[in-house]
Amino acid sequence: MSHEQPPFDPNDPKYIICCGQHIMDGAKMVAYFYNVGVVLIVIISSIGLTFASKSPHMVTFNVIVFVSFFATIPVLGCLWHGITNKREKFLIPTLICMVISLILIGLFTLACFGIAINMLVRKKDVNGCIWIMVMVMCAFLFALQLWFFSILKNAYYYLKYRRSSPTGRIMHVLQSEQVYIAGKS
Repeated sequence: MSHEQPPFDPNDPKYIICCGQHIMDGAKMVAYFYNVGVVLIVIISSIGLTFASKSPHMVTFNVIVFVSFFATIPVLGCLWHGITNKREKFLIPTLICMVISLILIGLFTLACFGIAINMLVRKKDVNGCIWIMVMVMCAFLFALQLWFFSILKNAYYYLKYRRSSPTGRIMHVLQSEQVYIAGKS
């Protein structure tokens, strides 16, 4: 019994994200978003480093941010190389970092939830509401990160199936090619 792979269809609805965009366009948007986020974090951290030089905790935090920035450069480079050159294996470092960040955001959200409940039950401090707001923000970041992860995971599978499909067996012809072909006859 031979197992024949179905023809690759780049216009399959599973490669369309919720915004109506193709999965590769969504992956580019996620990569742009991460680049902007990294630049903003470095700018904010450098401003914080100049103003908070008296606090050893802030200095430690800013050093960690700068070190993580230099660790992020190769990961974002792999992401961009994988997207632009259509190499799915270059998306793996980004996917691994996203899973790690999902775990860390989830643990931080649970810790904020525990602190908020503890403060509200004991009524020690009125800052319990602040911890609830932090927890809601962390939950939002978790959901956003999960959405970005699903976009990049689907882009990985798109590139993988595209690469593994035999050439010339694409099921649907793109709209622009259909017009061109129709214009010839």
